[in-house]
Amino acid sequence: MQLLPRDLFEKLEFDKVLELLERECLGELGRAAVRCLQPISRLGSIEKRLEEASEFKRTIEQNDRFPIAVYSDVSEELKMLEVEGYVLPEDGLRNINIQLRSIRDIFHFFYTSRRETYSTLYSIIRKTSFEEGLIEAIEKV
Repeated sequence: MQLLPRDLFEKLEFDKVLELLERECLGELGRAAVRCLQPISRLGSIEKRLEEASEFKRTIEQNDRFPIAVYSDVSEELKMLEVEGYVLPEDGLRNINIQLRSIRDIFHFFYTSRRETYSTLYSIIRKTSFEEGLIEAIEKV
């Protein structure tokens, strides 16, 4: 049994919101993720997303620049690295290094009291570690 009208998303202009959001994405992976977005109905999830948006907005308002940048999709390069004996082309290695530097900058952003100030944003990466030696190893090549 469906309680919502079939045309609810059109009436709410959800598709237009997604179009606007997609234009703001900095890479194709982000645009693809936006195209897959569906409305959330669980209150806890809604509150968490609102808090993430609020904290990110606060970084802008307080000129506390969150280190986010345009990026390329390196999934093919990463997949090919699993092939034994594969030699990654120089531009593929460069793209991976650019990604690693961006990720490093995000981790560095949270090295200070920002972990508490932007705790909801920090929770996205809290359980992840970053190996800085990867950048050094790539730059030696």
